Amino acid sequence: RVVLDYHFTPNVMGFASVAKGYKAGGYNSVQIGSAFEPEKVWNYEAGIKSVFPEQHLMLNTSVYHYRYSNLQSLTLDPNTTGSGVPRYLVDSSNEKADGMDVELQWQPTAAFNLHASGAYIDSRYGNKHAASGANVSGQPTGVPKLSYALGMQYSWHAMGGHMAFNIDHAYRGA
Repeated sequence: RVVLDYHFTPNVMGFASVAKGYKAGGYNSVQIGSAFEPEKVWNYEAGIKSVFPEQHLMLNTSVYHYRYSNLQSLTLDPNTTGSGVPRYLVDSSNEKADGMDVELQWQPTAAFNLHASGAYIDSRYGNKHAASGANVSGQPTGVPKLSYALGMQYSWHAMGGHMAFNIDHAYRGA
């Protein structure tokens, strides 16, 4: 992993990173001769992290791109659910994604905090054929494109104790 950052001001930092990941391959123990290749990923990300003390505000945002080779997915074999011994099948695919995320926190008083976060991701298969034989190359992988969370917290300090009231809402697309 390589990360470069630059402080534009004491409260605003920009960054860029490149990372390479790896997960070992192996064998599916219930299928004779069934091997799967190692999973590899390259991830590129750039963004800004900032705080604005006078406004009691924090704002972070980033954009990213990643490319997987042989992304490993485990699925439960539905034919083994009643047998007592579950069997997992390994499938792998090449995938790529582009996305962005934003995080915002505002604390107008010491006791009150508002927070929000959101993400957009466009994840697609590379060269891939489904179990049915259909070519799904370039098709969405099923990862939700949009997600967000909103919330607030009020903290009460009295009689040597601390009580926090929270309300949060989260959404994850289809």
